[in-house]
Amino acid sequence: AIRRQQKGRFGKRNPGFAGKGKRKPGFGGGVNVQVLGGKTLEKVYSTARKTGQLRLSGRGIVEIPPEAFALNDQKNLGEGEKWWEASELKSVDVTHNEVKVIPKSVEAWETIERLVLSYNKISTIPAEIGGLEFLRSLKCDHNSLTSISDHAFRPGSPLGELWLQENKLTRLPESLCVLSNLSVLNLTKNCLVELPQKIGDLKTLRVLNLSENKLRSLPQGITRLANLETLELARNALESLPDLSISKITVLDLTMNSISSLPALPKTITEINFSDNSLRSIDGVEDYPKLSFINVSGNSISKISPKIGDLKSLRTLDLTNNNLSSLPGEIGLIEPLNILKFSGNPLRAFKKSLMSAQISSVKRYLRTRIRTDIDAKDRKEQSDHELKRQILYGSSSKKLDFSNQGLSQLPTQVYEVKDLQVLIATKNKLESLPNHFSHLQSLTILNLSENMLGCLPPQIAQLRSLKELYLFKNKIE
Repeated sequence: AIRRQQKGRFGKRNPGFAGKGKRKPGFGGGVNVQVLGGKTLEKVYSTARKTGQLRLSGRGIVEIPPEAFALNDQKNLGEGEKWWEASELKSVDVTHNEVKVIPKSVEAWETIERLVLSYNKISTIPAEIGGLEFLRSLKCDHNSLTSISDHAFRPGSPLGELWLQENKLTRLPESLCVLSNLSVLNLTKNCLVELPQKIGDLKTLRVLNLSENKLRSLPQGITRLANLETLELARNALESLPDLSISKITVLDLTMNSISSLPALPKTITEINFSDNSLRSIDGVEDYPKLSFINVSGNSISKISPKIGDLKSLRTLDLTNNNLSSLPGEIGLIEPLNILKFSGNPLRAFKKSLMSAQISSVKRYLRTRIRTDIDAKDRKEQSDHELKRQILYGSSSKKLDFSNQGLSQLPTQVYEVKDLQVLIATKNKLESLPNHFSHLQSLTILNLSENMLGCLPPQIAQLRSLKELYLFKNKIE
């Protein structure tokens, strides 16, 4: 039965079909009527004339029926329809079909404000689209677009939303940049390698989605998008960004690129996603006080500044899979923070139980670390002060004693002490000596006992004044 519907009298397939259907002549003012699944399109056309909305979605058509372009013509009114009850066509929906071409007759839809052509097989947007002077929203996503006519967009057009995601576009026409009312532009999952240089002319653009393309750089003009709020650039090949500090961006997504440092951002920014990039540091992130969401997972960050505690609006912080050995206690002071992810890091001071603990417990633990960090800082300052004192004393006495100070290497200032004669560094954690040890030509006594030395540098032999060398309890073979 289906094959009989699909084929004509002489076995040829009727045009305009991708599924069940047949044509009947002479219905409704001489208009050819398509039958799909037992329902005539005349009913669809009649509804469109009443409501101003033409719905042809999911009809299995391979071309838009010619009758659809004559709906505003009073000559094509159906039986019982009155011209004064008809509405101008405002919206057309042709989604989920097998349409391959937007015909030139699309110009007949001169009154429409919304055109939805999603999920078809359309390969190009023709110049005739530019003649739809009331069109405010065009959806041609999930098609097979490889090109857009240079005349498809015209100055003065009211077009405010353009949805072109999941196509095969490699370039955009420069005429796109004349759309002075465009606020939403979605180009996700195309093959774009560059953007028009005049993209900054889109002064009303609020949302720009360029994720999953092949972009390696952005034109400088993008910094002139003064009203841009959302910029999505995930899964491209970007290594850097232009200065975005003068924009009004609130959401920035750069997931899976090759960004190595934080770009200059505007004070309006509230969400940043830099997951799976090449960041080694996020120093400076505290300069954006409105941040509520930070995702820097999958990078090479080794340290987080305590200043991150200044982000008093932060709710989500994802530090997963980095090189962090510790977290600053100040994170525990961020009151709104309710999501903190830090697994996949070589954290030393964290117990395993904290990895799966409630956020309140983690924050409580981090707060206890603040005093510890301060104590460690005080100890370092004291150690630095003591070192300066020792060096000053050694300069006059010609003797330095660094015994039992937990040193893993000798302070570099040692080699600057003129005419040093005695150097004692017992009971430390020294594993090696630097090559410039030979600078100590006045040294007569060197005591490096009870360390972890495995060998001595050849430069030791150049110490002509050395008379006593102590190395017991080391690892020298």
